[in-house]
Amino acid sequence: MTSKLKGRNGFRALLFLPYVLHSVAIVIMFKNVYHVEYGSLNLFLNAIGLGSWQQAWLGNPNLVNFSLAFISVWKYFGLSMVIFIGALQSIPADLYEAAKIDGASGWQCSGRGNKRWNAQAVDGRPLPLVAASRLRRLLPDLLGRYRSF
Repeated sequence: MTSKLKGRNGFRALLFLPYVLHSVAIVIMFKNVYHVEYGSLNLFLNAIGLGSWQQAWLGNPNLVNFSLAFISVWKYFGLSMVIFIGALQSIPADLYEAAKIDGASGWQCSGRGNKRWNAQAVDGRPLPLVAASRLRRLLPDLLGRYRSF
């Protein structure tokens, strides 16, 4: 997500789109996804041979919280992605350069190889440098969860 790939900005826009959609539009969309008779989720399950898994996703007391939680995660994933990518891009390049001078390979600098340069890693990047953005995202997430109930 942070590298210079073709179509990177379009992909980011697609992931951020649910956050900027109006809540009423999201409710209407997921009402059609979760509908018992003509919902696209049940139609998809039937098309791939899992027709026995079709349910009333919002009518089943055991599944309604998971169904609604998925909608919330889907909507706010884009905001979290933008904040996290901003934190990753704010890591100074000289830190990676210093690691390479000290003998770390590109694999080690990214955090996917030996954890010599980052004892804890989140998505392959040094945790201490992105922890502040995760903390800044925690409060709105918690408030949003309480507001939904």
